[in-house]
Amino acid sequence: MELNYKEQFTIKFHEGDFMGNVKLFTIMDYVQQVSEGHSQILGVDFQSMMNKGLFWVVSRVEITMERYPKVGEDITVETCLGGREKVFMKRRFKIKDKDGQVIGRVLIYYLIVDIETRLPQKPSMCPVDININVGDVIDNKLNKIKMPGEAIETVNRKLYYNDIDINNHVNNAKYISFIEDFFSLDWHRVKKISYMQLNFIKEIKFDDSLIMNKFIEDKESNSFCINGISEISEQEFFQCRLKF
Repeated sequence: MELNYKEQFTIKFHEGDFMGNVKLFTIMDYVQQVSEGHSQILGVDFQSMMNKGLFWVVSRVEITMERYPKVGEDITVETCLGGREKVFMKRRFKIKDKDGQVIGRVLIYYLIVDIETRLPQKPSMCPVDININVGDVIDNKLNKIKMPGEAIETVNRKLYYNDIDINNHVNNAKYISFIEDFFSLDWHRVKKISYMQLNFIKEIKFDDSLIMNKFIEDKESNSFCINGISEISEQEFFQCRLKF
């Protein structure tokens, strides 16, 4: 069993922001591509799972960025299996520059979901035993996020064709795009997201009406919380904690 896998990427012009730095949601795109590439080798890729009436869902994500690579820069995204955390299967990623220096890390909790019922399944339902923890890394526990105090800003985020992926819901990377868009160009000019935890609670579909709320967690450390809720039911779609 191939326990490690990596791919190289060159940051393309359209993947950079107005300052020439890669967008964080593009990093998430790379991570998902590397995850699928490794899963194909392991026999648990999208199509293999669909053949079993199952599919993977990203449930929780932790991203730490030391530095954002620039347009034209070459990076490598490496991944390895991270074992289990209760009902979740974990996977770790390292983002390295051309000199092999780690400039970012990602931890993802995955759930196995039944196609018909859309309900989470036990990890034992995975057609291949990938309950392997590579290395001696101690991961942070990605717990639920409680919104602090009252919201300081609220927006109604409309949903469009490009937000919807092959699973007919908003793609994981798009959530990060939504969150990046919640801060102004002037803000992004002087600050960059250094840490993000994102919990996916309920899938967002094209006909949903998404309300996003921003909360201050710690003003001095530029720490915020953001959640997305249904305008109709007020049920949470996602929770996020981030630092700049």
